[in-house]
Amino acid sequence: MLNKQNYPVNMGRDYVRGGRGRERRGYRGGRGNGRFSGRFQGKRSWNSTSSSTKQPEMKFYPHGIGRDRQAVSYDTVKDHIVQYVQKTYRNGQDAAVSIRNLVVMDLTPHEPTRGISRDVNATANLKAQAGKDILYQAKLERYLERKDTLEQNLTKAYALIFSTYCNKTMQNRVEEDPEFETTIRADPIELLNKIKVLMHDPIRAKYPFASLTKRSAGCSISSKVRTKDSWITSKDSKSHVI
Repeated sequence: MLNKQNYPVNMGRDYVRGGRGRERRGYRGGRGNGRFSGRFQGKRSWNSTSSSTKQPEMKFYPHGIGRDRQAVSYDTVKDHIVQYVQKTYRNGQDAAVSIRNLVVMDLTPHEPTRGISRDVNATANLKAQAGKDILYQAKLERYLERKDTLEQNLTKAYALIFSTYCNKTMQNRVEEDPEFETTIRADPIELLNKIKVLMHDPIRAKYPFASLTKRSAGCSISSKVRTKDSWITSKDSKSHVI
């Protein structure tokens, strides 16, 4: 039996409440899905952020100068330079070995020698000697080109290390060195040796003339002591005279 609103007479209130209950449960379910979705998205964004960690900067920094600090070790940066030179420079193997060992590679053992033909027959000897001379000339050209390439690559490596792998403070400290113009400039090996000192010696990193200052300070202190001793001695002698 239906009333005017087309609801069953005996189940009208229960039917309406049941409908409300279903509507509320459905609505709450939607809110629950929203909260779950938010948590999932937050977790996913956290994972993506943590996975993209910042790589350490490959640079040389002086010891404890300013807010910048050394993120990686001296050997790590040097190995990175060696690999870069070996991969990108033309015939960069010799320069890479020189930088790794901090000694310019000696190419003298690879210098070719001119062969001498000792054939008894004069005509055959001239022909064999001509062939040996051609071979020697080709080897000599390759050897001289190898030496020239090594020199050029070392000059390029100096510019690379100084401009790319040294921060501004390290560049200033290197240029302030008294031997910069005569020894360090254009020499990557001397540059790396100086960088190593500046990275591990806090006094020299901050005061390039620290050793000279210490020597002068020591001389002044000793002179003061001598002066004081002589003054005491002269005073004692005067007292004895009195």
